[in-house]
Amino acid sequence: MTCRVWINRAALSWRIAVALLVAIAAATVPAAQSDIGSSSDFVAHTNGHVGEPGKFKVGHTMIEIVHTSSTGQRRPLDVMVWYPADAEAWQTAAPSIYRPRLWGVTLIPGTWDPLGFQIESKLARDNVPIASGEKAFPLVIHSHGNLLDPFVAADIIEVIASHGYVVAAPYHTRNTADDGRTDVVNRTAGRQVLGCLDGRPTPCSEANAGKDIADRVLDLQAIADNIGSYLGDGVDSSRVALFGHSRGSATALAAAGGSATFGIAPLGDRLKGIVGWSGAQPSILFNLDLANVTIPAVVITSSGDQAVPAAVMQQAYSMLSSADKALFEMNNAVHLSVTSGFCPAVQSAGAIVLANPRAFLDQRTLLNRLTESVNGPAYDFCNYSDFTTPIDIRSLVQSIGGFAVTPTNVPRSLSADDVVRVANELTVSFFNVVLKGCGHFSDGGYLNPEFMLKKERNAVLAAEATYVPSDQHKTTACDPSEKN
Repeated sequence: MTCRVWINRAALSWRIAVALLVAIAAATVPAAQSDIGSSSDFVAHTNGHVGEPGKFKVGHTMIEIVHTSSTGQRRPLDVMVWYPADAEAWQTAAPSIYRPRLWGVTLIPGTWDPLGFQIESKLARDNVPIASGEKAFPLVIHSHGNLLDPFVAADIIEVIASHGYVVAAPYHTRNTADDGRTDVVNRTAGRQVLGCLDGRPTPCSEANAGKDIADRVLDLQAIADNIGSYLGDGVDSSRVALFGHSRGSATALAAAGGSATFGIAPLGDRLKGIVGWSGAQPSILFNLDLANVTIPAVVITSSGDQAVPAAVMQQAYSMLSSADKALFEMNNAVHLSVTSGFCPAVQSAGAIVLANPRAFLDQRTLLNRLTESVNGPAYDFCNYSDFTTPIDIRSLVQSIGGFAVTPTNVPRSLSADDVVRVANELTVSFFNVVLKGCGHFSDGGYLNPEFMLKKERNAVLAAEATYVPSDQHKTTACDPSEKN
């Protein structure tokens, strides 16, 4: 039986298409009823504060896993790991500082000084012990976008970890920001100044997108197979969920459904669900076996995404065979809005460049982040304070990006703060369902389109979901400490 609900509000037409797929043995069996948007269901089945930090302190560390690429080559993989931390040890530890792996590496002395920007964590502390006395924490793996750093999504990752998850975020070898930086340094210098981080020949950035996706899926497999060697019985890698942005979203879809074109096999039964923010270009996205995706999935897109328009993601979503799936369309967020770490990165790099004209890679960071016409420049989603505090870098923004920042004209689209909050609400709620068995799609709460549109009426433009009613699922009560 299918039920569709349409909502029109003011000048906007907000759509909810809720399909209730009811498995019935005979026509005489009554159809299940959905109490969508019910505040009582919201309290009973989802965590009321999922958009905010949870009950756990957060630890952070870096590990290296070495495995084999899709073409049989040695593939060293650096992995950032966030996890619920021992509260007492956390109190005396210093905040984590996120830096590119090329941070402080010598370039050309006297001509180009080392890369220097860095970001201070909001929640995490480095190398503190994992919380004990708890069940093993489920594993979430984050896959970053094309030529990006994993820590630009730290605002989301830290909150996920604080709700009782181990979150592993690999630097996908040969498709990271540092690989791109190395190639820029060597190309601009006209000679090899830096070697590739994986020890292989330059150029360091993988040009074949299909091979990159295949290697990325193998990265996820290697993490799931090996993270127990580092965290012991503190992590449960038998139940895994993925969260990806841009090419990382395509990676999550490939891990769930595979790709005959790219020679990718799905991860298998331990993969319990995926969240994909935006996606890749159609030439990549529609060469994935989307119809083979049958596990629960949440797809997030935006009306303001010029890099991967909402229509593309809506088409990809319609091709998924998942019985439980949901699509949320943000209201005028740009492609990079979810990478909120770029905001403090621009502030840090700008302060360095103002003081040091030889800060070549920090200058490149500003150039990339302030001239992204398709993916969205930083002033599309960062706040006024990101350009003025602690250092006023507005003159650089105008000289590099051609945009005069004022207190009233930034952000130009949906703010990173709004985007991160919604992303936290959706990801934590989703992981609670697929990894902890806490509630279900068809219960009230953020995964329910009607509730989300009421709760986030300014940030979420449209939503739809297809799900099997919760009375057909065995669920457990959520942690009382995480409810309203």
